[in-house]
Amino acid sequence: MKTIQKMYDHIIWSNQRILETLQNGADGSQEVNRLFSHILFGERIWITRLQGLDSSQLPVWGDVDMEICAELAQHNEERFKEFLNNLVDSGLDKLIFYGLNNELPQWMSRRKGIYCCGDAFFSVLRQMLG
Repeated sequence: MKTIQKMYDHIIWSNQRILETLQNGADGSQEVNRLFSHILFGERIWITRLQGLDSSQLPVWGDVDMEICAELAQHNEERFKEFLNNLVDSGLDKLIFYGLNNELPQWMSRRKGIYCCGDAFFSVLRQMLG
């Protein structure tokens, strides 16, 4: 659990640094904003899945401004903290639903879902950095 907590602390820290940089006008290109909002929408989808809720109607992409990104980052942070604070090691192996709109439904453990979310974050972050 310590590794998972550290990973999410780093994701939250990274989101705040990206947000602050974009809000201060550094490289406010549409593509960078679009990729950052994609990270935030993806995080929202994953935390929804990890909580055992349906994420099929949540957007993956969207043209949103930095004010909406700030709200999404704050909301995701609160939900991740609540989820991790209530999670016990035995809950990591609980199965969660995973599937995109056109895919067959799949199931995975929360443990795998947690790492998938982290992998997705760092993959998009690498695209942003170039």
